[in-house]
Amino acid sequence: MFILSGSRTSSYEFLEKEPFETEYGVTGMVRERKEQFRETYVRNNVIGTCLCVLSVIPLFAGILIDEENDLLLCGMVCGMLAMIAVGVTFFIRVGTVWNSFQQLLQEGDYSPRNKKAFGVSGGYWVLVTAIYLACSFLTDRWDLTWIIWVAAAGLYSLLAAILRKRSEK
Repeated sequence: MFILSGSRTSSYEFLEKEPFETEYGVTGMVRERKEQFRETYVRNNVIGTCLCVLSVIPLFAGILIDEENDLLLCGMVCGMLAMIAVGVTFFIRVGTVWNSFQQLLQEGDYSPRNKKAFGVSGGYWVLVTAIYLACSFLTDRWDLTWIIWVAAAGLYSLLAAILRKRSEK
């Protein structure tokens, strides 16, 4: 599924990674459509959030009804997961369209400044993963090596800020 999706979108990867110029009128048209879509985007994000937050209700209801009934609890877990799946579907449907608008307008994460600053992020996280796995396997202290991720996240924020400042100059 991911390979098929990647092969279909590979010719548009430059939208995520490189600054580009749009044809005359495209930016205005995309801004107009983005504004028309804003209400749908916000509404679906609110619905998705509510579904995810309220998804624990079936499980709690099952526990209140009969916590000894494993079949009931299993059904309630299925209900909870179904609500989460529907909520996430709301996020994905509008998030994909919203990100498309941001890519075409080069806003947010897709601004030319951020594209330059975050160009190193892929290599950074691969390196962090390698360090984490090496430390974890060599020391066999999986209970402690998770701290590498916390430190790496903080260091990444610092690195991104430095790269953003450097690209502004």
